[in-house]
Amino acid sequence: MKKLLTIAFIFSGFFLFGQARLNISSGSSVNFFFNSYQKYLTGITYNDFTKFIIYYKDTTTANSYPNWRIDVKALTPTINGDIGNTLNLNTLEIQASGAGTSTGFQALSSTDVSLLTGANETAPGTVTVSVSYRCGVTNSLLGKNSDYYVVDLLFTLIGE
Repeated sequence: MKKLLTIAFIFSGFFLFGQARLNISSGSSVNFFFNSYQKYLTGITYNDFTKFIIYYKDTTTANSYPNWRIDVKALTPTINGDIGNTLNLNTLEIQASGAGTSTGFQALSSTDVSLLTGANETAPGTVTVSVSYRCGVTNSLLGKNSDYYVVDLLFTLIGE
């Protein structure tokens, strides 16, 4: 019995006064293959799998938005399988690290979850953020139906 969870990425940026970009440099699709009892028991973790390059510069004279934040959310209320099975979103946990303050591993949700907060850059485009994923670690997949599961994620770069 094999389970596969695939994650697709969608990126967004929201910023009123300045310049902001969130570019993916590697790791655009994540696959979790649950093909052994040990993986079902302990879950699977991919550390620093996805890399983002952050370009953020508040160009307002008042420095109205001196910090940035990366949020993530699922675009569906569950992780959906090809043959109709579903998994709870909290089966998947995500963490971002790099230049900034990380919130640690966070359970996936259909509402925005903050992963990392950083400051205005003196040399924009030089910040690299690494995203780690774990599936079935906190919330086990033992007893769940085998299927090919997929969830789309929306990462958002926000000025604050």
